[in-house]
Amino acid sequence: QTSVMTLFVGSLRPVFQGMSAPFHGDRHPANIVVLPGGDIGLIDFGLMGQYGEKVIRAANSLYFAIHLRNAEKATQALLRFAEIPRKYYDELLPSMEAYIEEAADGGFAEWMQGAARVMLKHKLSGSVALPLMVKFVLLVDGLAHEFFPGRSTSDLLGSELEAAIVTR
Repeated sequence: QTSVMTLFVGSLRPVFQGMSAPFHGDRHPANIVVLPGGDIGLIDFGLMGQYGEKVIRAANSLYFAIHLRNAEKATQALLRFAEIPRKYYDELLPSMEAYIEEAADGGFAEWMQGAARVMLKHKLSGSVALPLMVKFVLLVDGLAHEFFPGRSTSDLLGSELEAAIVTR
């Protein structure tokens, strides 16, 4: 568990700090090996990607706002992240308020899926960044559930989010 937590923090801390970083797009237990001494390594780099800093900043704004349970900022962040025109703010805000109440204690995948559901409810489409981020956080949440049963990624990485919010 310590090695997996180190993987989470090492992978996501730079992202929470707004830095563009490559990501492994196929993280699951079969692609994680335990090395001698307890360190872990990743294998199978067939699905790799990298989000640009603009996408990372927008995604972080959404993560931070949800973590803080701030529906107004979450709505603004969703509009930026999904590249939806600002004119939809008033229409989306009540749905975002309800969604944050339901999802705030869940994992990152639940946060991103909820944001996508709000968009679908209002028949809005956005940039391709949102579905790609949903896929990535689904993989991260899957690992969290595998190695830390009963704990969400927001539980496990809440202190990293808090630190990033403070330094922002």
